[in-house]
Amino acid sequence: MRTIYTFIFAILLFVDVLPRVQSDVFTIPLKSKKAITRRDKFNRRDLKTWQISSEPKNTVYYGSVGFGPKGKEQFFPVMFDTGSADLWVMSIDCNSPGCNRPKKYDPRQDTDYVDLQSRFELEYIVGKVTGEDSTTTLNLNGFEIPKQDFGFIVTVTDDLSEFAYVGIMGMAPGPGPNNQITPINNLINNKQLDHPQYSFLFGREADNGVSELTIGGTNPDRIDGVITWSENDLYNQGRWLIDVDALLVNGQEIRFNDDREMFIDSGYEKIHMSIADAREVYAKIPAAKELDGGKFSIPCKNHDYVISLRIEGVVWAMDARDFIIPDNPAGDQCVGAIESQYDVGAANQWVVGTAFLKNVYTVFDIGEDEVGFAKIKAPAPKQNNPLSAGSSLGQNKTSNGSVHKRSYNNKLYSTQRFKKKIIIT
Repeated sequence: MRTIYTFIFAILLFVDVLPRVQSDVFTIPLKSKKAITRRDKFNRRDLKTWQISSEPKNTVYYGSVGFGPKGKEQFFPVMFDTGSADLWVMSIDCNSPGCNRPKKYDPRQDTDYVDLQSRFELEYIVGKVTGEDSTTTLNLNGFEIPKQDFGFIVTVTDDLSEFAYVGIMGMAPGPGPNNQITPINNLINNKQLDHPQYSFLFGREADNGVSELTIGGTNPDRIDGVITWSENDLYNQGRWLIDVDALLVNGQEIRFNDDREMFIDSGYEKIHMSIADAREVYAKIPAAKELDGGKFSIPCKNHDYVISLRIEGVVWAMDARDFIIPDNPAGDQCVGAIESQYDVGAANQWVVGTAFLKNVYTVFDIGEDEVGFAKIKAPAPKQNNPLSAGSSLGQNKTSNGSVHKRSYNNKLYSTQRFKKKIIIT
């Protein structure tokens, strides 16, 4: 019996030293759901910085966009507009007073320029442009987009003469009135982005604050906490429209007669709503008076109220500097940022522009058709200015949104993952 055991033991030793055969079991590394503020997975060499500027008083924001083949681009300041979905640039053929710019697009200097032989026309709340549908190569700070649709503009109304930008890049989901595919959608369709998102931080000059656009994800250095997501109510209809729970004055909710929605529009500097809704708001603000044209005067000083929006259960407060707007050169007369000057949609729909967006970090997710808001992480003070962009959000004690884990092209990523990213600062 001892001999049999010895023999079996020898066989086991022999088997153990044989080469191991790989089984059909695969270990797949999983990408876990990480907090949105983690930075350890970001490769900073993939980031590109691009200057964003703003019109006076930080109303709208723009950056330099190149038209034409690589190495021979014509660069112009182009405003980033989440409220529209068309791209256009003023041309040298535009002699309208509204086209009075020191430099305009010259197709004769662009070997990639193609005239599509169809009319381009676009009308905004304020201003109108007309021209020709065209294509060329577009340069977004290193991202090359071949055959990008754009409007070659030959007439501009005088309403647009006061601005510094030479064109507008629509960033709504699209398509717009001219059936263009937006630059962002082209980047996604060309698989140049790992994550179909872009995000904004709108700073204030008074704070010496940073303004930036991130294409391909988010910048976690700017986010404090998590992102609260809202579904786009206009799925595949070309605009960013989300539900708003309530508007609050000093924490007191104003009860409207129906649910309210808001367009998210970075090309608009105020907050627009029906005159009935505006009157409800200003009735809660001491010494507010209705003026002609849908505006309301308010005291420039001695303000002891806070205007907030509640979205998906999270309250976002506005800095008083974004709500109280000087209305004359002396600065002793002011109006509120909420106005009712235009016919922009249904009575229950608001247009929310940069007056509010300067107080949040905003993410637009085209893949999921959602808009996200996050609290801004206050950067270190710069020089002698102790204020920082988004400091008013310190009043928000909650940020109870969720970070979605999402599937794009059969791949799974958390919201901060990306392949290539532009950060415009």
